[in-house]
Amino acid sequence: MMRKQNIMTMPPNPPPPKSPAPADLLSEAERDRLLAKLHRTLVWVGVQDPDRLEIDADLLKEEMARDRIGPADLPPEVQPKAGTVDLRHLIGRLIHDKGLSEKEEKVVKELIEVLKAKEAADEERLKEARLTREEAHWI
Repeated sequence: MMRKQNIMTMPPNPPPPKSPAPADLLSEAERDRLLAKLHRTLVWVGVQDPDRLEIDADLLKEEMARDRIGPADLPPEVQPKAGTVDLRHLIGRLIHDKGLSEKEEKVVKELIEVLKAKEAADEERLKEARLTREEAHWI
């Protein structure tokens, strides 16, 4: 008498899910790496300072107007019209200058606030926005 074998068959593996996003969209792992890099951007001890940092010119102008700071009050490294800061030279000068006037100190503190606002906006955009790799690296 022949015994019938009990053979179980497994269904074939389902096809991989189709990605709803184009291949050049930012992956979660890349997003996490870029967020970590962004957090390190303004931590300057022991790292190379970026040469130039772009900031929102309108935000800088608003901050300057609020605190009655004119373009002549800004350090030469800050270019409000272009929305750039020559960060490496500014940090070097602040480290080596012996004492800042009250006005200079106020300006530097305002600049720090603008840079913090930029960092927060960039971080939020990296966390939430649907970005391509190129767009994310530009941030």
